[in-house]
This record gives sequence, structure tokens and C-alpha cells, in this order.
Amino acid sequence: MIVGGRVELRELRSFVAVAEELHFGRAAARLGLVQPAVSQHLGRLERELGLRLLDRSPHRVALTPAGRRLLAEVRAALSGIDRIRDVAEAFGRGLGRTLRIGSTPGLERRLADGVTALRAIAPPSELVLVEGDARAHAAAVASGALDAALVRGAGPDGVVVGYDPISLVVPTAHPAARLDAIPPAALEGLRLRLPARRSDPVLHDAVLAHTAAAGVVPHRGRDVASVADAALEIGAGGTAWTAIHGTTWQATTCSVTLRPADPPLTVPVRLLLPAGGSCTDLLVEAFGGTG
Repeated sequence: MIVGGRVELRELRSFVAVAEELHFGRAAARLGLVQPAVSQHLGRLERELGLRLLDRSPHRVALTPAGRRLLAEVRAALSGIDRIRDVAEAFGRGLGRTLRIGSTPGLERRLADGVTALRAIAPPSELVLVEGDARAHAAAVASGALDAALVRGAGPDGVVVGYDPISLVVPTAHPAARLDAIPPAALEGLRLRLPARRSDPVLHDAVLAHTAAAGVVPHRGRDVASVADAALEIGAGGTAWTAIHGTTWQATTCSVTLRPADPPLTVPVRLLLPAGGSCTDLLVEAFGGTG
């Protein structure tokens, strides 16, 4: 129970410093204060909270049970305040530094929309886009080489900022091409041509999970090197189908047709962010609104 007046930030920061150093002199040096000031801050905080937070003796400083319990809450409160200041400074001054974002082929529109929103909120001094795959981007974000990255697919890291549709490519002469959306059963009799899993695991796994959910086991053809090559082969032979990310594609042949899947087939798009990044909230705001 708080029995005194208001709690001040300097008192909370002094408490965290002493709790982590377990030494008033080292805590004072860390805070750039004199030791009596830190002692005054701790005494005032204990009076305001009505709790004894530290056991003091000439030879040691130790946290009381109340101090140990309160330490986690104070750290969380100070972290939240620091985030507020980061956001306020970014809004007031712009990001003021080079921002490095990892991009993924096929997500150019989402990336462009996010960058446009970011420039309106808090423009960086310079923007650098780095193309790569999800695995490389995740490592680069974790190491600090990238400030963020847009990648497809489910995973434990990052923030889901939208869902990317997957469309089906079928021979124009096949009956499935006349449907508004194609269920897996309508593709029986055609061979499925996909990129090798190592080159696009998200597309590969999503398509096979989609057909399995419908109880369909597709006849697999050989792996394709690219969608463009697959389309040429499908248009020429008419006995296969494939899938691509997105809903539009500049076809190289008029003998294939692009259709959505039935039920709709999508994969999540994640914004990968470093732990404790100073502009995390701004990036989520900018890219989270891109649909």
C-alpha cells in the first residue's frame, strides 16, 4: 500500500541500481550521482511505499522479500517509460538514422506500403533494403545487422502483419480454369509441379497442407526451377499445375490461367524485429497497417 506521496522516476532508478549492484557506492557511480543522494532516494521510496526494500549493514546490502518482488515490477515500469520516450523522440525528430530492412521477393507492395507509412510517422535519414530469405533475415535481425525484415510463413518470432494469398496456375484448356476458385479435388489428374522445398519451404508446405486438408494426395511431378519455367511447360503440355505467391503474375504464355484456391490459401507475413529495438513500436505501427 502506498502511504506517502508520489513515487519519482529517480527513486525507482536508484532502487534498481542498488538492487543490481548491492552496493550504494557502485550504484551511485553507475547513476552519476553522489552516494548520499542514492541513499536519500531509497529512503524516500521506502517511506512512500510503506515497505522495507533493502537490508543494510556496514558490510552488505541485500534485498528483502518485498524488494525482490518489487524489483521485477519496477524494471517493467521503467522499460515501459523508456519505450514511451523512444516513441516520442522518434515522432518528434524522425528516426534520424539509417534503417536497414530485409525484403523478400513477392512482398514488394507490402514493403512499399509499410515504408510509405513509416516515412509519414517518423522518416529515417536513409533506408537500405536487403533482399534475402527468411532464415538469413532472421539471423541478421538477431545479430543487429538488420533493423527489421518482412518474411512469409509461421514461426515463433516476429509480429504477424498480414496474410499473403497463394494462387494456383492451371492449363487454360483444363476445366478447373473455368472455375472462379479451384478446390483441390478439381486438380486430380494433373501433376503438381512445385519448387524444391529448400528453395521455398513456405509455398511447398502450404500447398501440400492445403491438399491434405481436403483429403487429396496430389500426383507429384518433378521440381520446377522457377514459376516462369513451370508455366511454359504447363502451357505446352496441359498436364500439370503449380502455385505462386500473390494474386497477380505477368504470364509468359496465354495457355495458363491464374485462379485463387478454394478454400482460400494464405500464409502469414511476419515482421521480424530485434529484441529491445528502439523503433520496434513504430515499425509495427507502420507495417501492421498494410493489410
